[in-house]
Parts: sequence; C-alpha cells; structure tokens
Amino acid sequence: MRKTLLILLCLISAKTFAQIPNNGFETWATPTGQTYENPTGWGSSNDVGSQLPAPFVNATKETTDPGAGTSSLKLETVSIFVTNVAGVALTGEITYTTTLKFSGGFPFTARPGQLTGKMKYTPAAGTDSSFIYAVLFKWNSALNKRDTIATSALISPAANNWTTFGSTLNYTSGDNPDSALILISSSKGFLGSAGSKLWIDDLSFQYESSVGAMSNAPVHVFPNPAQHTLYLNAIPGQFSDVIIYDCQGRLVMQAMVQGNAVDISSLANGTYIISTTKQQSNPLRSLFTVSR
Repeated sequence: MRKTLLILLCLISAKTFAQIPNNGFETWATPTGQTYENPTGWGSSNDVGSQLPAPFVNATKETTDPGAGTSSLKLETVSIFVTNVAGVALTGEITYTTTLKFSGGFPFTARPGQLTGKMKYTPAAGTDSSFIYAVLFKWNSALNKRDTIATSALISPAANNWTTFGSTLNYTSGDNPDSALILISSSKGFLGSAGSKLWIDDLSFQYESSVGAMSNAPVHVFPNPAQHTLYLNAIPGQFSDVIIYDCQGRLVMQAMVQGNAVDISSLANGTYIISTTKQQSNPLRSLFTVSR
C-alpha cells in the first residue's frame, strides 16, 4: 500500500513540478533567415534589432563563465541612434512598431511560490537596475482575454558575482493558470544606461510541496528542484534523520539532518519522496526533484 502511494505521489509531481522551457539556456537556435541566435523557446530583443537599418544583437550566449551547465544568457543595454535599448528575453514574442509589445508564453498549470535563478549584473550607471518579471495567465472565454492569476517582479541592482535570487509570486486569483510568461531585461524600463550587462541562468519555479499531515504546520523542503543539498523548513534539530524513496517506492537513502540540511549529492536526477522518521505513526512526506 505504501509503495503504491509513493508511486502515485511521483505521478502527481510530474505535473506539480512543471518547469520553464530551456531554463538553463543550454540550447540555442538561429531563427529562419537570420544570423543571430536565440535561446530555444525564447524570443529576444535580437528579433527587433535585426529589423532596423543598423541591426544590433544584445541577447547572446555566454560560455566563458556560466552560472550552471555550459552556457547562460547575457543581455546588454546598447546605444542605438539617439536612444538606449535594453537586452530583453522572454518566453514568447517581442515586436516593435511604435512601442515594444510582448505576447505569447508557454503552457503552465501549476501554482508555484517563487521564481528563482542565478544572476550577475553590472549596471553602467548607479541608477540602472535589471528587471525580471513573471506572470501566470488563465484564458477568460467569456471576455475573450487572458486574466492574470499571479505576478512576480524583481528589480535588482549590481551583483558582480553569480548570485541566487528569488522572487515571490503574488496571487490575485484562486484559479489554476493555463500559461506563463517570463520577461527579463538588462535595464528597467527597457532603456537604461548603455553598457549595463545582465547574465541569467538556472531559472526555476519553486514549490512548497508537502504530503502527509501533522498536528502543527507541515514541513517544507527547498530549493526544489535541488542539486546537492536539500533544506527542511523546520526548527534546527527537529528532525535527526530522514528516509528518501524513489518513484518506484524503493528506499534509496537514509540520511542524517545536519542543522536543517540533507546532503543529496549521491542521488541521480529524478523525483523523490523524503520522509521524516521521528513521527513513525504519522511521518511527514514531501516531494522534491534533483536536477543538475
């Protein structure tokens, strides 16, 4: 019975932990008829720059010092004619007539708590700042438009080294979304200061996922997905050890909790269930994924 439940929880998690397309910017492709590259699944300011009399490319692949994997996204604000144009990337389409217009998105039906990732930012002027925005939508068939379910906005000053960021999604509806859009800009307002540079990598939606019950608040795990260390949102020392199962219900690890941390570096990529052992009659179980 327990094994069946664990497998069921893993099947549920496949939907729960829906993620962002090409979130690590590892794959890039050249649009038809163009010479520049965009990250696969993303549009960029390159799509607008290529249409101008003096074409520009300000969204590029960074391979010298990626935040994770082999490449990251680099956006740079450039000077064009008499104005500045920020480097922009989004999980949709960007067009320009008299103003910039953003549209599209990707299918998404979960309700995450945060948008997280890794970033570096070197503003060309002290007043410039980067902008990272996420919005969850649901189509309103009665009004023939998209309703906003949640938004997240992060305005960040300088960060000379790779820094992990987290931006909370603020929900205005109890509905589940049907799509999401993420927009990233090297300058707030899409103008800013020429020379401002933003690097982005390892984007992820984070979920507080707990399964099971107890008399007080449930325990949560973070980050999720995790790479090498998983943290329990609990009082230090509340749990001395935990048990981890795979999606076939097999016990794969029994680990000590050091403070609030569990070393999961030996686990392969995949989805797991972590279970506390202190309350044997009513253990706390949480889903998490390992993704490196």
